[in-house]
Amino acid sequence: MKKVEEAAIQVAALAAVDGPLNSYHLRTDRRLKTAAREAYERLAEGQKTDKKSPVYAQLDWETGATARGYKLGVEEFSRRHPKMAKELRGTIEEQRDSQRVYVSWKVRSAELPKSYVMGVLSDLGMTGAAAETTYQAINHMTAGMKAPRSSVLIGQ
Repeated sequence: MKKVEEAAIQVAALAAVDGPLNSYHLRTDRRLKTAAREAYERLAEGQKTDKKSPVYAQLDWETGATARGYKLGVEEFSRRHPKMAKELRGTIEEQRDSQRVYVSWKVRSAELPKSYVMGVLSDLGMTGAAAETTYQAINHMTAGMKAPRSSVLIGQ
């Protein structure tokens, strides 16, 4: 097979996988943001997760700290564009004092109970064998990964 054919087949195969996975990603991302906003509002009201709940949740704040690479980038920009740099530095100073708030969670047991994950898959439109197969695939894919995501930025 020619190199161009191999590349074209690879593109088609990746697109075939990317389409449905991306569609589910977009759906889960919207639902994640909605659920995180709801959790934020409840935690901000002072509600706490029950000790019997499989998940512990809290709010975490991060005060804007400038990363070294970011700082170097601003310095380079300032050198090249001294007039615009003053305005940029003013904007950065305004934002520096802002805080980001995250909803953070920790699964109390080894893993989240299957019924919760199956509920999410059902909400996404998967039922029966498709949901079960997807659940098994998710477990298989995440087995070798580092610690899963455990916080969501609220707002910004």
